[in-house]
Amino acid sequence: MPKLKPEEIALRRREIVEAARRCFIRSGFHQTTTDEICREASITPGGLYHYFSNKEELIKAVVQYAADSALQIIQEAATTEPDPRSALRRMGGFFLQAFYEPDFDNVARLDLETWSEAMRSDDLLRMLHQGRGATRDSIAEVIREGVRRGDLTDKIDPTALANLFTAIVTGLRVGRLLGPNDADPNKVMEALGILIRGELLPNPDAAPAEGSSPRPAARTP
Repeated sequence: MPKLKPEEIALRRREIVEAARRCFIRSGFHQTTTDEICREASITPGGLYHYFSNKEELIKAVVQYAADSALQIIQEAATTEPDPRSALRRMGGFFLQAFYEPDFDNVARLDLETWSEAMRSDDLLRMLHQGRGATRDSIAEVIREGVRRGDLTDKIDPTALANLFTAIVTGLRVGRLLGPNDADPNKVMEALGILIRGELLPNPDAAPAEGSSPRPAARTP
């Protein structure tokens, strides 16, 4: 194999990782063969093993690629939007859009398979923890900046809210697989917006609806 420049090696590795990810999305980790990956990447088996020593190493590279891609989108929103609230809306739009991608179900299944594999691999679990942690921390920093600017209340813990956001997205992805028609992601995001704006409860100054019980008087300390 001719000697390649470092940037050429990095580009070829990325091309192989992207090809492997497409194969894993179609067939899963265990059903995908190295021959299939070689065909997808237009590379010989010998060439593949020049870049990755085994399939497990390639799986880790695919997991890292997905984590890096998600983090890049989050960071781009944080640095290019004019304010934290706009950045958070853009992040929400990104996660929402993913539910309507043609390959959503297969990508979500690959996520589930990745999590399952991580329960048996300390290295993979560590990679997932670091990747999810980096994404959460980037979201938390946007929230923190919103608090500093006075755009968001200082009553909220930024890390806790970022954890809640990522947990909601994860739960929706799993729920979509278990019951495709059980939840409309757009409606869920609208409900989340109502919660964030504090509009879930009726106006405390409004008169009770006809036939409803009066609101109990507030207790004094």
